[in-house]
Amino acid sequence: MSLSMVILATLLSILFPAVQLGEVKGKYNIGVIDLQLPVKGFEREHVSARILYPCSKNDEDVASVSYLIEETNDQLCAAMMRTAAPPPLRGLDFMLNVWKFAKLPLIRNGKPLDGLNSDTEEQVEGVQGEEQIQKKNGESGKIPMAIYSHGLTGTAVLYSYQTMNLAANGTVVLAIDHTDGSAMGVQHVDGSFHTFDESIGALSLRGKMLEYILARRKQTDYRTREFLAAAESFLELNKKNIRELEDAGISFVGKLKTDDLSAMGHSFGAATALTACGRKSEMFSCCISHDPAIDWVPDDVRRELFNTERVKETEMKYNGGTCGFESGSKKDSPEKRKPGPFYLFGKVVSDETNNSSVHDLDHFFLYSNEFMDKGWGEFKLIAELSRLDLLGLKSRYSEVGYVYKAHHSEFSDSCSTLPLWLARAVGMTGPRNPIETGEEIA
Repeated sequence: MSLSMVILATLLSILFPAVQLGEVKGKYNIGVIDLQLPVKGFEREHVSARILYPCSKNDEDVASVSYLIEETNDQLCAAMMRTAAPPPLRGLDFMLNVWKFAKLPLIRNGKPLDGLNSDTEEQVEGVQGEEQIQKKNGESGKIPMAIYSHGLTGTAVLYSYQTMNLAANGTVVLAIDHTDGSAMGVQHVDGSFHTFDESIGALSLRGKMLEYILARRKQTDYRTREFLAAAESFLELNKKNIRELEDAGISFVGKLKTDDLSAMGHSFGAATALTACGRKSEMFSCCISHDPAIDWVPDDVRRELFNTERVKETEMKYNGGTCGFESGSKKDSPEKRKPGPFYLFGKVVSDETNNSSVHDLDHFFLYSNEFMDKGWGEFKLIAELSRLDLLGLKSRYSEVGYVYKAHHSEFSDSCSTLPLWLARAVGMTGPRNPIETGEEIA
């Protein structure tokens, strides 16, 4: 009996090795805090979030944070296996137990850098406290910011490798868990745990593609309002601290470069970031879109992204994507329709009162080989707009790239956290090792 158990344990350790992400490369140690971020102008009063930020390189308390949040790791693993695993494996939650034991090179509630110049010992005479921080940093020493939106069935934690690398290189990152049912699981401020909503995906399985696409676009609208509300609260942290941070001994007051906030996301998250930039471009310095789910972007921003005059220069066509525009049939061209209203913070805003454009800032679109080969995410049109200098601000820094032999899922941690044999068997990763592609993406 004991021998069989040893053999079984050995076999399981081989089939399900310890979770291994790529090496985080950067100048700084990384601090982390998980919190319920208070927000305004949104249906909920809090957004579940993780903030990662550069810490003093002298802090030695590293590699002590669990990969999953301990309070919800059982629920998240169960939800992941129930929703995302192939049918024969559903219910076998133990297969993800290795996630619970994985550690990340983070400092829980570590002390943030006072600024990117604060790793020097030089002090400014005659001032102290917040004034010392501001004098010492200057504008150039303040820390850039980024807000990250996860993809379908993702969570903030499942994009740890990307967000850790950003923080290690001097960016404060706010990664949020969306509450529209697209997250694999999210804990609310009252302690309740909301799992993935499978009802929308069921529309596609039943062949109701129009209803499916419209439902996803409605989700994007909700996610965008959540994203913008979180971004506003994030920016406010430079002016005033909140109790959730004060209790942990953390403050970002006077340390953040508020005119350098990047909107980022993967897949559904990229659609969210693009929509946020289209509706409130002045809030962001750039938009970084990884394998964007363009079909899920609401009409108003898709129309502006593929503005008739810009598309005409490419000699290509865009008729609204899958199922077209909601305000007309999918055979109509955009120029035959009047722009419809859209929602911002729950209120209808007419196009006459909105001067924001998704092209008012720089863009970086990064595609997987899978999306590029299949022409998803309007790769060809986006690439042609970029080639003709018609993407974002003219003669600036917008560009399009792709990751060679990479699959869509490799932008998240999911491929690295699964055994390589399993990730390849279910088509989540390609011929390259996902740790290698993850390092290239970061």
